[in-house]
Amino acid sequence: MRFKIIVFIGVCSVGLVALTLLNRKIAYYVGGFLLHTGYFIQDSTESFHHQLNDSDPVHPNEIYKTVIAQNILQAKAWKATPALKDRKPKALIIMCIDPRLNSSRILGDTRGYYDVIRIPGSVITEEVAEAVELAVTKHETKLVMVITHTDCAMEHLAASDEGKHHYPLLAEGINNHAKRMQSLSHRPAILDRLQKQQLWVVEKRLDTKTGKFF
Repeated sequence: MRFKIIVFIGVCSVGLVALTLLNRKIAYYVGGFLLHTGYFIQDSTESFHHQLNDSDPVHPNEIYKTVIAQNILQAKAWKATPALKDRKPKALIIMCIDPRLNSSRILGDTRGYYDVIRIPGSVITEEVAEAVELAVTKHETKLVMVITHTDCAMEHLAASDEGKHHYPLLAEGINNHAKRMQSLSHRPAILDRLQKQQLWVVEKRLDTKTGKFF
C-alpha cells in the first residue's frame, strides 16, 4: 500500500512539474510542496535513523555505512536532475545546530539563494565572522541573518556552571551575544557596506513550535 502511495505521489509530482514550468512563482510553491511531501514520506518511514535514541549502543561504523549508502543512492538521483546553476548566494543564514531547525523547512528550499552556517547557539565566533566577511566581499551577499530560537539547549547550558566550565568559548559567545553582533557589524568590509545600504545584518528569533520568526 505504501509503495502505491509513493508511486501515485511520484506520478502527480511529474505532472505538477510539467504544468508549472511556464510559471516560475507557481513552480517555486509547487516545488516547496513536493519538498515537504518528501520530508513527510521520509519522516513517516524513519528508515534512515532506525529510530535511534542517544543511549542506543550503535557502533559508529553502522552510521558510517548508512551515510555512504545514502550518498550512493543520491548520486544516482543526482545524474537524473538538472545541474544547479552557478550563482553566488545573496543571503547568509547563521543558525543553531538544533535538529528542529531545518533551513529548508523554515525558509523554503531556495538553493543558490542563501548559504547556511550552523553552530551551537548561533554563536558568532571569530571564524564565523570571517566567513561572513568572505561572503560579503566575494559573494556580494546582501543579507546576513542570525537566527536564534526558543528553548535552545545551548543557551540553557551557557547559563549553567557546567556549561561555562566544559564549553567556555560557546558559553562566552552566547552570554556576550549582543557584543559579538556589534563586533561583527563593525568589521571594515561589513561596516562599509552597511553604511552604503548595500548590506543588512539582522537578527531574528524563531519559535520552534510554530516555525515563525518573532
